Amino acid sequence: MEAVQQNKPLESELIRAPKSKEGIVSLTQRNPHPSIASAMELSLSYLTANNIRPSMTLSEYAKFTGMELRQVQSDAERNYLPLLKRTINNRRELKRINMVALYAIPVIECFDTIEKRV
Repeated sequence: MEAVQQNKPLESELIRAPKSKEGIVSLTQRNPHPSIASAMELSLSYLTANNIRPSMTLSEYAKFTGMELRQVQSDAERNYLPLLKRTINNRRELKRINMVALYAIPVIECFDTIEKRV
C-alpha cells in the first residue's frame, strides 16, 4: 500500500510575519483624531464588501437579524436603532434603519477607546 501524503503547504505558500514591527503603524498614528466621516467610510466599505444594503425597512432588518418584527419595532420606537429621516414631511413612509450609522457606532466607540489608551 502506498503511504498517504499529507497536504502540507509549501514554503512559498506560508504567510510570514514581519521580523520587526517597523512597518506596522497603529491606527492612532495614521489618523490621530479619527472623525465620524472616517467611521462612516469604514462602515460603508464593510457593508458593500458583504453585500448589505445601506438602509433597510424594519421587516427587512428583522429578517436580517433573525429577530421578531415586534421587537425591532419596539427598539425603533425607543430610539435604540438609527432611523433615516423621512424624505417628505407629512407623508406616510416605512421606517428605515440607517445601516451605515448602525455599523459606524461601534467604530466610533473603538476610536474613543483607542484615544483613551494612548
